Amino acid sequence: REAIRINPKYAGMWINLGEAGMTVMDLAAHGPAEAAGLKVGDVIIAIDGTAVLTRSLSDVRRSLKIAPVGRAITVTYSRGGASNITQVVPGNLITE
Repeated sequence: REAIRINPKYAGMWINLGEAGMTVMDLAAHGPAEAAGLKVGDVIIAIDGTAVLTRSLSDVRRSLKIAPVGRAITVTYSRGGASNITQVVPGNLITE
């Protein structure tokens, strides 16, 4: 499957659709997702309480892309079989 790039200007992560959720493929150094503790290989299960696999990929991409800068997004993810929850706070990573 092709990796889906989420706008690093806001979320700071790149994801790929998987069977159990969306796998974090890469992170922007010092970006919001990395600051929230996400790591490459984590599997995102839900965003703001909604399972990612119940939504279309384009809907998930859109929700992350248009999330207001500074408004926390609750991300439920799996790492090593354990479920975890973190808050990703989108920020403007690109200087104009």
